[in-house]
Amino acid sequence: METDEIQRMRSDIETLKAQIADLRAALEFESANTTQFIKEYGNGLADAFELLMPVVYKVFPNYAASKKSVDQFLARFSDKSARKRPPLT
Repeated sequence: METDEIQRMRSDIETLKAQIADLRAALEFESANTTQFIKEYGNGLADAFELLMPVVYKVFPNYAASKKSVDQFLARFSDKSARKRPPLT
């Protein structure tokens, strides 16, 4: 025979399980919405980039050469086989 205390605890457990299920559903819904928002935002940025780049090339005629130099410079630091740099002291 269960006591009133045990019955109350079982009821509380069931209530908590229902709340957790509701929270899990809300999390999944918001996660899907956030993922969709990020994809749309990224597509918008790509579209803006495509629209602006012809203007950048006209206004800054040396942009392509400068970008290539910067990319090569950065590639040296991101290269895993590059010489290990000494730690900052």
